[in-house]
This record gives sequence, C-alpha cells and structure tokens, in this order.
Amino acid sequence: MAWETRGGDSSRRYYYTAQKVNGRVEKRYIGSGSLAESIARLEAIDRGQAEEEATARREGEARLDVLDAALAAFCEAVDAQMREVLTGAGYHRHDRGNWRRKRRTNGN
Repeated sequence: MAWETRGGDSSRRYYYTAQKVNGRVEKRYIGSGSLAESIARLEAIDRGQAEEEATARREGEARLDVLDAALAAFCEAVDAQMREVLTGAGYHRHDRGNWRRKRRTNGN
C-alpha cells in the first residue's frame, strides 16, 4: 500500500495496494484522485488499529508468561514439599508411578 510516481512527470502520484498471492507480491492499481486518497487514509487507519491490537495481544501474552512462570515455580515447590512429606511418612514411588507405602518386613 503505497503511493508511487510513474513516468517522467514526478508530480503525478498513483496509489497501489500489494498483497502476496501464491508466494508472489501482486500490486493492484487503485487510482490517483481523491478516491485513492480516501482509500489510503482508510487503510492507514486499519493498519493503525491492527498495530494497536497486535501490541495489546503481545502485552497480554507477556503478562500470561509471567503468571505461567509464577505458577510453574509454585507447582515445583508444592511437588517438592509433597515428596518430602510422603517420603517421611514411609511412601515411595516405583518407576515414577503412583506413591506406595513401603512394605514392612518382619525380620530380626
């Protein structure tokens, strides 16, 4: 989406839009008059809104990343505390499976 000057007379500007089709950039002629200027303004507004939305989305994702990290640290602390308590109570995990109470043998 750009204004281009064509030909020897550099005072004439023409508005084109560009988009990728099958991996190639294709330009489409819009015009050079007041209609083209109106379309250019509308597209600039659309780009601004899209940029604001992208910024808001990135900020939201950053906040979620901070919360994810805090939750992961909390879960690790809880798991460590649980392992300590269950091990102290006589439980073990066979092959990283469920917690089981250790067998008691009647030995002398």
